[in-house]
Amino acid sequence: MPTIPSMILSSQSVDASEIYQNGLYAPANPPQSVEVLNGGLEQSNYTGGNGTIKPYMMDLGTFARGYSVNFGLRDIVYARQLDQNTEDHYIISSSLSTTVFLPFKARVIQFGFQCWFNHDASRYVDEDDNILTEYWGYRLRVFPSSATNPAYTEATSSTEGRLPFGRLFDNGTWNENNGVHEEARWYYVHKSSMLPGIFNEGYRDLRLEIFANIEKPNSGAADRKIDEYFSKCQQMNGTLWVLALR
Repeated sequence: MPTIPSMILSSQSVDASEIYQNGLYAPANPPQSVEVLNGGLEQSNYTGGNGTIKPYMMDLGTFARGYSVNFGLRDIVYARQLDQNTEDHYIISSSLSTTVFLPFKARVIQFGFQCWFNHDASRYVDEDDNILTEYWGYRLRVFPSSATNPAYTEATSSTEGRLPFGRLFDNGTWNENNGVHEEARWYYVHKSSMLPGIFNEGYRDLRLEIFANIEKPNSGAADRKIDEYFSKCQQMNGTLWVLALR
């Protein structure tokens, strides 16, 4: 079995002939070819014993396993469904959540999502210039996570975000869209992150949590009350994916 030759350039100047002869593997010039590298998997080069490398160890998905799911139908969450306008009260998106099975012990899990959000949120300014700003928020989480993994909080925070207000009620008057949320403020979001550590075989849940700060101001125009009851966050289309590396 030929050994992999040493590729050393002795000249300090650029010499095309020397580069081709000593700096590249030449398929037409054995043993200086890529075939030498492939030979590392031959039984004559493996001293660990006969038959210890099983076929399944080299099958597709042995070292990495991925999964993705997408949707194209609207998934709607209304602010009124959230009860309280805090990040602790959320709704799990049915379109961007799934359960996957991890068939091996993984050391890295990469995950992320894409989604086009159409949402309603306002900013209110009263006669005293007091400002109330609404928003919708989201975060993608993996369950169960590694309880001893300090990177989990950091990985989760990198998949969090907020969707901004898109209409303004300033001292009794709506903006030029007459209270309709500006389409330019609808976001197409892409977020991804990675969890290092040791993850045992088993099921994992990926959940996109949606929360909001949509309120009805205590005083002012009567039509402000529509926000709390009719403001919504529509998920128009998107994709959820996860990749586990052994």
